[in-house]
Amino acid sequence: MQTPYWLRLNTTHILIATIVIAGIHALIGWQYALVVPLVYAYFLPSRAYLECTLQMILAWGILVVTSYTLAPAETARMLEAVVNIIARNAAHGMGWVMMVVSLLFAALLGLLSGMVGSSARLFLTRSH
Repeated sequence: MQTPYWLRLNTTHILIATIVIAGIHALIGWQYALVVPLVYAYFLPSRAYLECTLQMILAWGILVVTSYTLAPAETARMLEAVVNIIARNAAHGMGWVMMVVSLLFAALLGLLSGMVGSSARLFLTRSH
């Protein structure tokens, strides 16, 4: 019995893409990191958008852990400030909510980038 595609993940490709996403995010900007899952999904099967979602969550998770490891107090203060800006009367200690929202945002970006890459592949291969 063959394992379904969504259970068969290519770990090496996912890890390489995750590291590239985190690097581009840290060095250039988050918006440029979206190119990696888009290209990844273009060259892999049409269900690669699930892998792209995982890549973005892992990459942003690496960046969150790195921020908290290198500068925990500063990261917590920055997150508190962002929460206070968004919700003027936010309770103290709610900075972790921003991390959860950030990871959900990363998942959405990865999913959408993967869908666009997969769709572009299907569209361009059918038009030839």
